[in-house]
Amino acid sequence: MTSPQDPWQQGGYQQNPYGNPAGGFSPHPDPGQQPYPGQQPYAGQQGYPGQGYPGQSFGYAPPVQDEPLRAPGTVQAAFWIAVVVPLIATVLTVVTYLALQGYMQDAVNQGVASDGAVSPEEEQFVRGLANGLLLFMAVGTGIFYLALSGLWILFGFKMRSGANWARVVLTVFAALWIVNALFSLVGGGAAFVGDSVEQVPLPATVPVLSYGTAAFGLLAMTAFVVLVFLAPSNRYFQAARSR
Repeated sequence: MTSPQDPWQQGGYQQNPYGNPAGGFSPHPDPGQQPYPGQQPYAGQQGYPGQGYPGQSFGYAPPVQDEPLRAPGTVQAAFWIAVVVPLIATVLTVVTYLALQGYMQDAVNQGVASDGAVSPEEEQFVRGLANGLLLFMAVGTGIFYLALSGLWILFGFKMRSGANWARVVLTVFAALWIVNALFSLVGGGAAFVGDSVEQVPLPATVPVLSYGTAAFGLLAMTAFVVLVFLAPSNRYFQAARSR
């Protein structure tokens, strides 16, 4: 007499070795089995690494930082012209005024001597007035040139950092300087250098300093304008503008 067949073995089904009840679910999932949606893991059961929702990002790439622009050699050279040349021109101009002081003193003495009606008190007053006027002109000119030099230096740093507006402003300054230098050279040096007073020769250092300052400024400003508009300089300012 044959024993009845196990219903779990009918139809090709294999008996679950863990003894699950018919039609039920195992309270302990098989190793490697993912928990069902909404099912909390049992105590002692560890989650599987690397699980996440589709499209979830686990990290962000660090932002790519643009490399700082480096000014080309043409802009660097123009920068140093903007910094150094105005200071040198200021010193030369003040020295020229100081060199005129002795000349003005001799001219006043000559004028007083030719007029016998001038009293000693009036003579002293005229000499003091001439010296004071010349000193005032030298100090005022020095302050004015120092202020301009400060603007040149300030805009020079802006230009080197890529500011195109600073290049335009300094180009206008350079053009005005060139025009003034040309007038000084054609007109016989600086504006205050004129003909010598009768019997009072003009010191040789005055025209040398005047012509030298004008020629120095003309050459330096011409070089500045050329440097800031060469091809490497144009590419540099275009790249700085696009940032």
